[in-house]
Amino acid sequence: MIDLFFGIIYLFSVDFSSENGLFTMQVDYTGGTECFAENLILYENDIPVYTLENTPAHTFYITNIGTVFALSDHQLCFFGRDGNVEVLQDLHFPNGFGFSEDKERFFASDRDHLRVYYQNGEVLYELEPCRLFIDFQNGRFIAAVSNDTLIFYEDGQQVLKRALSTPYIRGLEFSKDHNCLIVQTPRSFETIELPFKKGTDK
Repeated sequence: MIDLFFGIIYLFSVDFSSENGLFTMQVDYTGGTECFAENLILYENDIPVYTLENTPAHTFYITNIGTVFALSDHQLCFFGRDGNVEVLQDLHFPNGFGFSEDKERFFASDRDHLRVYYQNGEVLYELEPCRLFIDFQNGRFIAAVSNDTLIFYEDGQQVLKRALSTPYIRGLEFSKDHNCLIVQTPRSFETIELPFKKGTDK
């Protein structure tokens, strides 16, 4: 849908929401060959919190406390609760972004590293670059694949690194008891037992 507002052509509008439903961001997009957020408004329980204009970001991830991770083609930015904008990192061939299962950690992956952020924008872990990754227990346990290598982290520390039978990995999944990692290849599945630290509560 194309809207005209005070001489500005908005190509379309999109709403982004937090998982708990308390926060919603209304974003008006414009641009030529590349779309960007001409205008955005963050709401808390339908009450406006702040407005930003001319941000280069195009994709927004809203935490359950109302902070925002904003993605452009070349940067990852962070919006504080007051609307203050901070550049968290430059992106080089980005390949994966998203929250942990409980939405309290944010993952950002590019060619240089996999970073895990707190909801306040601070870095929790900076790990080796990867192509695929999954986690459980609020990002405490992370499995990642880079080319034909699997890496498993516990509390940000590498506890397993092993070669896989192929670099063409299609998916990763933890077993129901989280004791194993199931790796999907083009023709089969590989099951890998995970070496947790002594005394670890899964």
